Amino acid sequence: MRVIHYYPKDNSMVCQHVDTLCNAMGLEVDSYKAHSAADVSKIIGTNGYWLFDILHIHGLWQVALKEVVSMSLQRKARIVITPHGDLHPWGEGRKLANRLKYYTTTRGILKQTYALIAQLPAERMRLESLGAGQRVVTIRDCTSTNVISPVEMARQTFAVYQRVADSNPLQLMDDSERKALRAIIMMGITGDKRWLGAGGGQEQLQVTRRLMCYFRQEEIMETALKGIRLLRLDEPDIDIENVPYFLPDNYKHADTIQAIIGNQFASENDRLTATFRQVKRIDSQRQLSIKHLIEIDRELRNHESEENKLQDSLKDLDLYKTAARTMFLLQQRTGLTEGFMPIKMLNDRKARKMLGRIDNHLKI
Repeated sequence: MRVIHYYPKDNSMVCQHVDTLCNAMGLEVDSYKAHSAADVSKIIGTNGYWLFDILHIHGLWQVALKEVVSMSLQRKARIVITPHGDLHPWGEGRKLANRLKYYTTTRGILKQTYALIAQLPAERMRLESLGAGQRVVTIRDCTSTNVISPVEMARQTFAVYQRVADSNPLQLMDDSERKALRAIIMMGITGDKRWLGAGGGQEQLQVTRRLMCYFRQEEIMETALKGIRLLRLDEPDIDIENVPYFLPDNYKHADTIQAIIGNQFASENDRLTATFRQVKRIDSQRQLSIKHLIEIDRELRNHESEENKLQDSLKDLDLYKTAARTMFLLQQRTGLTEGFMPIKMLNDRKARKMLGRIDNHLKI
């Protein structure tokens, strides 16, 4: 894991903290130190188009902070912040204009931060009051107290890094992981390798820690394990149920569509009409996820509908485009083919936005 520590060089207490943390950190972490945007650029430039995992910001009164955060996000790095007291209300001796600018910038950065490390209970309360919610972790500073050792401080900090790395795993997946993801989901739904396409069953697929984290966080583990078993893939040796992770502050565990609409329908057409009505409602709440797509895919594969009557009914209820866009989502994420689609899929701007919301379902 590669971590850039960004901190002010004129703050001796923060410098001592970072030095102690880096020296006590184990071999799992490669630590780099930066005091300016130029330092970060130099670190990145020295290693080519270098990707790093974590930008750990120490203190928030730094001139180029917004620029450094932007550079990091472009490289899919995750942000961790230790404020070192800089988020106490307004601060001492600051001009009002600077305070307002600082407060606005800080709130924007906090929304994109995966974890905030408070060093005292009062600081934790302050961070929570700013909307950080469950993303706040308390780790005492060994340079200012004897209640924790340097090694323990480093151990707890690394645990935060790992928790950050295990959160929102889809964003970090490479092409091979995304290919494996699609194959596992399709096998979990269909139970038949033929649906993977030419060569699909012969590819060297691997199940990574990142994939297992995704299956668990999106609540599709049952489907995934079935796909993994049928593809005869090896699972990584981790206790995935006990791997901690961060979720967005507004995250809600979604019920299945069937749990909402029930099972009492006179026909499959009525069931699908109710399903697409729920898709429209769930998407309006920005809660539509891969879990729902898998559920709809199974419904379409296993049951037949009267397509002409269904299309007329959906048009009358202003649900036709929602259903057509859902077909596009299914084709993209679960591999549903046109033969199972009761209506022609629609690939327009709104459909692509829906796909983006599904992919960013776990984004902080």
